[in-house]
Amino acid sequence: MSFPLTARWSWSLTVERARGDRTGTGVVCGGFILEPDRCPAERFTQVGRLTLGGVGVEALLVRTSRLGLVARPQLLAGEVRSAERATASENFLDASKAAIGFSAGLELRATPVRRVPLDLIGGATTGRVGPLVHDQSLDAYIPFERWYSVRSLYAGVSLAVRRSRLPFRPARVNRERDAAVEAKHARIRVAHEPSAKEE
Repeated sequence: MSFPLTARWSWSLTVERARGDRTGTGVVCGGFILEPDRCPAERFTQVGRLTLGGVGVEALLVRTSRLGLVARPQLLAGEVRSAERATASENFLDASKAAIGFSAGLELRATPVRRVPLDLIGGATTGRVGPLVHDQSLDAYIPFERWYSVRSLYAGVSLAVRRSRLPFRPARVNRERDAAVEAKHARIRVAHEPSAKEE
């Protein structure tokens, strides 16, 4: 979601959710293992979920009648979760952590029909995310104590409010419009002033 400020700059708000899973072999136990027999090395499945909200700006780099290229730097905040479950022993580990970060991306926007308020969009982002607070516990499952990279590709359709439909115009546009109107009125006054011969 974006809120226009000028012809080239907008505020930007985003919400992103991502999910991933993997399988591997290891010990699904956290902290100090007091009963090794209950924590054998075995196959497990891990599921990770990332939810991030972002606030930043959008800068219009290039604009033609049908295409636009936008840069999108953002600050991020959200939560990351991980769950591991062993296949044989049913051992289970779960952890979550508040996360912060930053990202930068490029987005290409195409306007098939200007009278229709829909744009086709596609873009890519890359960023870094890390823990808001570090956990000092030794006897715990803490998988999110380091910063890591987050990359995404996306495509879709967005609702676009054309600038001609906005209920306001930026101050610079208003000044240019007022100057043009004043110049037009000045020319009209000069055209109607009586000459010396007419007097």
